[in-house]
Amino acid sequence: MLPAVVDRRPLSGMERAWLSASELFPPFAIQLVVDYLGAAPASAALHAAVEALVRARPGVRLRLGGAWPWQRWQADGPGPLLAEGACSADACTPAALQEVAPLAPLSGPGLSVHLLREPAEGPWRLVLRGCHAHLDGRGLVAVLHDLLAALRGEALPPRPLGPPDQLLAREVLAAGSWPEGPPEPPPGGCRSPGGAVRGEPHGDLVHVHRRVSGRRRPLEAVARAVVAEAGAHGVSPGELRLGLPVDLRRHDPALATADGNLTGLCHLRGEAVASGVFSHELAARIAAGQHLRLVQRVAPARWLPGPLATWAARQALRRELGQDTPSTSLTLSNLGRLACRELDLPGSRCTGRHWLPPGSAGLPLFLGLVGDEEGLELGASCSGAWFDPATAEAFMDGVVARLEALA
Repeated sequence: MLPAVVDRRPLSGMERAWLSASELFPPFAIQLVVDYLGAAPASAALHAAVEALVRARPGVRLRLGGAWPWQRWQADGPGPLLAEGACSADACTPAALQEVAPLAPLSGPGLSVHLLREPAEGPWRLVLRGCHAHLDGRGLVAVLHDLLAALRGEALPPRPLGPPDQLLAREVLAAGSWPEGPPEPPPGGCRSPGGAVRGEPHGDLVHVHRRVSGRRRPLEAVARAVVAEAGAHGVSPGELRLGLPVDLRRHDPALATADGNLTGLCHLRGEAVASGVFSHELAARIAAGQHLRLVQRVAPARWLPGPLATWAARQALRRELGQDTPSTSLTLSNLGRLACRELDLPGSRCTGRHWLPPGSAGLPLFLGLVGDEEGLELGASCSGAWFDPATAEAFMDGVVARLEALA
């Protein structure tokens, strides 16, 4: 039974932007996949764990309430969807999971939990999907940890909704003042790392998952491998513009929460990666506060009616596709360390985990990283407007080969 308490928090400009993305590319969700070997939990145990999660985390029941311009998130929407199915590659695609358990960012549900297993004891998967407008990748990881704790029989502490994003953004911007230093690279003149101009769209998003054997590589190594592989596809470093999300919550324990999206963004040209100054350039831009430009730019969007914000986003996307020049060649998003042994369950051992970031037609490649001391896993969402499936697979194989050659 769902709790009767209602928590609210106002809508932020960043969340309005993600809601517009969910209208253009529904449901614009993040997907976290955990692979296991052993006995999968019984259906009743999983249902009980999800109920415990709902009681502890009101943020998994968000829906958009109120009338413009006073719209707000309310934690009285539908609870997470729970679905079971066969453990196969086709059953684990975002499109297949959305058909089984459809997410709805505006009205809820914004979270789904999928248990994919075979009739006999053996490999099985636990998949969590969350609307980006409700929470980001780190938030989904926090939800996963609570769900696993409930499956182990542990009591979950109450986790009320975190501070509203727009209040946190106001404090962050006030502390960092207006960004200084050299301007960001201009948005024009970029190419897809796969080398093709858009031409005729190849279809929907292409999702690729790869594991890199050996030790975990730093973000800079992944960036260099991607830039080098782009060169093999005829794209020079000067034609690449990399987007690097910066989580504004994780640096301050007081802001640690699974709810909301407070993310900055830095851009670097491919030359900074190829010339070996990636880390220096990224640190310099963050020190100058340039990662806050995105927060500043979208802050007024919270006052826009949803249809108007979506219309503006659609027009910008049409311009990019019409000119065959995406505003960003690729985005590298690093969730950091997530050790498999921390995800073990009684009777089951975690053998791998990866996440798939949400993709869009305007972004050729969105690459999500996660790993630990034993290895790295990559999840890529490639736009069908810029990559055909064969090229996407070959591109990621090339990136992995370059990373493994570093061992």
